[in-house]
Amino acid sequence: MMKRNSNIMTTYLLKKINGSWETALDVGCGAGNSGAALEDRGITVYGIEAFPEAAQKAETKLSHVLCGDIESAVLPYNAGQFDCILFGDVLEHLVNPWSVLKKLRPYLKKDGTVLACVPNVGHISVVLELLAGKWTYRDAGLMDQGHLRFFTREELISLFKAGGYEMKSIEAERSL
Repeated sequence: MMKRNSNIMTTYLLKKINGSWETALDVGCGAGNSGAALEDRGITVYGIEAFPEAAQKAETKLSHVLCGDIESAVLPYNAGQFDCILFGDVLEHLVNPWSVLKKLRPYLKKDGTVLACVPNVGHISVVLELLAGKWTYRDAGLMDQGHLRFFTREELISLFKAGGYEMKSIEAERSL
């Protein structure tokens, strides 16, 4: 099985950015590399990062960084502040992604967009392992040891609907 490459995910999400957006919230912004690419396009990026060392690096690249756990943090943002909310391989690491999506909904503009990359546990590589009686966690990829939640395509759609979002499109990234 191929390792999931965060650079591939970053590139994939960046291709989906609308040039007219002014503000974005990057949840789980890491060191701020994806957000920096958006800042270079003139988009003001706010980041949320749970790991202090990564948040410090992101502070040098983004307009604002909140160091904290998205699930428990009190958010300083205004209603309707963001054109886009990004979740680059984040939702599967949360204890309660349903709650997080509901929590963030008021901060998204009425015509705003959520861009998310989420591994599909229905991927053939996982199914083949299950058929062989295996469920093996790895350092990275679809079976990353840090994944607390697993989604199929249909469960991902249900997750967003439960959060109050309308799904406009869902795509599979074939290069993973």
